[in-house]
Amino acid sequence: MKEDMSFRYEKAAPFIGFNLKEKASLLPMDRLTLTHGAGVSEKNGQKKPQSSDFQKEFINSLPGIYYLITPKGKMLDWNKKLEEISEYSSEEISNISFFDLFPPDYRNRTEQNLRLVIEEGEGELNLPLLTKNKKKIPCHFSSQVTQVDDLTCIRGIALDDSKLIKAEVKADELERRMTAIIESSKDAIIGKKLDGTITSWNNAAEKIYGYSREEVVGENIRLIVPDDKTEELDNIMDRLKKGKLLNQLETQRVKKNGEIITVSLNISPIKTKKGKIIGASAIARDITERKRNKARSKFLLEAGTLLAESLDYDKTLSNVAELAVNIIADWCTIEIFQNGELERVAVQHSNPQKRKNALKLQEQYPRRDDEENAILKKVIEDKEPALIVEIPD
Repeated sequence: MKEDMSFRYEKAAPFIGFNLKEKASLLPMDRLTLTHGAGVSEKNGQKKPQSSDFQKEFINSLPGIYYLITPKGKMLDWNKKLEEISEYSSEEISNISFFDLFPPDYRNRTEQNLRLVIEEGEGELNLPLLTKNKKKIPCHFSSQVTQVDDLTCIRGIALDDSKLIKAEVKADELERRMTAIIESSKDAIIGKKLDGTITSWNNAAEKIYGYSREEVVGENIRLIVPDDKTEELDNIMDRLKKGKLLNQLETQRVKKNGEIITVSLNISPIKTKKGKIIGASAIARDITERKRNKARSKFLLEAGTLLAESLDYDKTLSNVAELAVNIIADWCTIEIFQNGELERVAVQHSNPQKRKNALKLQEQYPRRDDEENAILKKVIEDKEPALIVEIPD
């Protein structure tokens, strides 16, 4: 699927049309963060998150502290583990700030971390939690940004590192909790055998790739790998068989509808208790839109520099068209409207041979039909972009 954009160069009033390329960070985490859903209700003029009884029971059963806060540190929701470890009552927690749970000399570091979480969407930090009786407990905090109705909030899990070392969790209980966390993750989490056979596929994988769990379990992972990435996949599997990890690998995958997306992969081998490698676990985040936005920003910045460098707009606009196909477009044409007529001043394509073909077609068929001219003139007159879904031969 292509996306069309256009903009206007005021001096010569050109029309620039191009199709955006479909280009295809995970934060490495050794502990997963619960994505707990909550609604928001009004009480005494203040918003307070509501959790269902099941959700409340679930978060209270977690082995660590669960918290939901505003970016300024207001406590919105928490589990009983926080009350137990901090020694504060529920009423006391509701009247203190998140920052009050840490030693005063850690406040700046905590505020900086929350700002980073807001910017990046997630983050991790090791901090001592300060109890009501001034006891410091080392904890590992994993946080994510979330939307609760119209509120931007931060939620996460804090694990008591001092107890984690000694903790012995039964295998079935750990598996149940991990399954719940995996299914609530916004990242695709996929398990596969060493031959590529898919063994597990979470809810996020269904949303990202478009395949249901029933459709893919038992199929080969090559189902979602583009043809030009099969050699890369073979190299990945060879690395995993040797016990090597892959962190934040940016690559492309293909959805059920054929759309190519960009993903960031964290892949690690799955081992038995004796250390034998039997498969791999992959965590994939769809970063397609992030890459698009980055490409757009880069294009606009560099295009602005080019437009300011020279008064020779023919040369300048030709350079802008070339820049577009290098960063965000498959092809780009630039036309100026002067003396009542449209004149094409630049044609560029990411494939040089196709650019030559486009120039030949321009020479053979210099005139357009009235409908196409009308669309281009309307774009210039209205100063608004227009999406042309189908381009006639």
